[in-house]
Amino acid sequence: MSTQKRALVMYSPASGRANQLPQALQALRACGMEIVHTIPVNDLPPQPAQGQSWHEQGIEVVIAAGGDGVIGSVINQIAGSPLSLGILPLGTSNDIARSLDIPLDPDHAARVIADGQTRRIDLGVARPYNAANPSAGQILESATPLYGYFAHVLTIGLNVKFAQIATNVATRRRYGRLTYPVAALEVLRNPEVLPVHLQFEGLRLPPHPAKQHLTNKDEPMEATLNCRALQVTIVNAPIFGGPWHLTLPGSSLEDEVLDIVVFEEFGPGRLSARLASLFNSPPLEIDQSEEDEAVGKFIHHPAELSGLPGLHHLQARAITITTERDPRPITLDGEIRGQTPLSVELAKHFLPVLAPAR
Repeated sequence: MSTQKRALVMYSPASGRANQLPQALQALRACGMEIVHTIPVNDLPPQPAQGQSWHEQGIEVVIAAGGDGVIGSVINQIAGSPLSLGILPLGTSNDIARSLDIPLDPDHAARVIADGQTRRIDLGVARPYNAANPSAGQILESATPLYGYFAHVLTIGLNVKFAQIATNVATRRRYGRLTYPVAALEVLRNPEVLPVHLQFEGLRLPPHPAKQHLTNKDEPMEATLNCRALQVTIVNAPIFGGPWHLTLPGSSLEDEVLDIVVFEEFGPGRLSARLASLFNSPPLEIDQSEEDEAVGKFIHHPAELSGLPGLHHLQARAITITTERDPRPITLDGEIRGQTPLSVELAKHFLPVLAPAR
């Protein structure tokens, strides 16, 4: 039996299935939810966060009605407050909802918000990095981070240009459901390569049969990575690609670690093959002689989770990212919200989310 909850709904008219919002609101009310306010995300200023104020007004749940970008906007309002997040997945990809097994049907998603289980998930947080004074940007729990929180992914490189094209209103109107493929083709036509320097903290080593008794502190290692990268991706939620349901192996929203995936410079055919291997998709045909040469040149870091040449996958609690071309824009949950150089780390508090019972 549902217990009535006072909710605030944030939505975006540009979401992929925004036309289903009236149906979703009706479903919420039918489940016993009290909708106190319905607010477009663009009507809220970025500072200060409103979560504590909404809580004092008697709001219990803030519902993100849209895709991953809308969820990211809501998170940056309520992170650190007592409010829970509800998700009505009305976006195009809905990767965060898929990672939490939230149904895409509005009626079923509304029932999850009314009756679901509260799960406490990890959040990533990004802030500017000052090499001259690294401690100057330290996050205070009582303050809003200068760049923000993310639940799904932070990216530098290819995906930033992709987001710029794919979120353009004129592009969406022109291409409709073909917007994402069109944006991807445009990005791959002229990719930018960035020389990057990554500094890891709290790097997690994979289990080693002969060294089960050792911890990270017991085994000294170089916790840096320098390469020419097409993209650096900091992953929190493990599912990508919307209906393709690509899953990053070993990643979870509740593992208290961030997954760092770096794509080095190589041809588009190799990139496709690497991605297929990383996400356990059907393998693609590649030139085996070139592949053998790449394997021979690949330097395997002790913390690597991927044995794929030119593609790095590591797990850490924090990472500092600089490039030789700073400042470069970054995206948080698909929205451009900051620039390099920056520091990324796990937030010191979890986010309560209403999701299906396990």
